[in-house]
Amino acid sequence: MARPRKKLDARLLRKVEKWLLKEEKPLSFVLGELKLTVKQWEIVVENDAALRDVLDMLALKEQELLLNTIKTSKQHAVTGAIFLAKSRHGFVDNHKPEPTETKVNVQVMLPPPAKSDAEFARLINPPSYIEPTQVIEDAVLVSEPPQLDGEDLI
Repeated sequence: MARPRKKLDARLLRKVEKWLLKEEKPLSFVLGELKLTVKQWEIVVENDAALRDVLDMLALKEQELLLNTIKTSKQHAVTGAIFLAKSRHGFVDNHKPEPTETKVNVQVMLPPPAKSDAEFARLINPPSYIEPTQVIEDAVLVSEPPQLDGEDLI
C-alpha cells in the first residue's frame, strides 16, 4: 500500500489551480481526480503552503462574486449570497445602536403590603420632616471663617 501524499508536486498543483480557479470545478471533482479522501486532502492542505495559497485565492474569488451578487442582483439571488457570505466567509450583521440613543430606565419602588389599617396610614402619611430652612436658622456658628484680603488670593 502506498503512503498517502503530504504535498502536491508542481504538475498536480497547476492542475488543481486550473480546476478550481479557471474551470471552477467542485472540490469533489478534484478529490476524485487526485484519488484522495477528505482526510487525506486535509493533511495535504495542512502541509502544502502553495495549495493553501490556491485555496485562499479561491476563497477571495468566491467572496468577490458574493459581494458583486449582493450589490447588483435581484432579491432572490441576494438572500443566498448573504447566507453564503455569512456561513463561509464569516460576515456578520453589524448593527450597533447609536451612542446618542438614550434608554429609559424606570424603577417603581412599592412599599411592602400593610398588615393593618394603622400601618397603611403610616405608610401613606409619613411623619412630617423638618424643613431645610429651619435647620439653617437654628444652626450655631462654631467659629468665624478666616478673613481674606486681596493679597491672600494670589
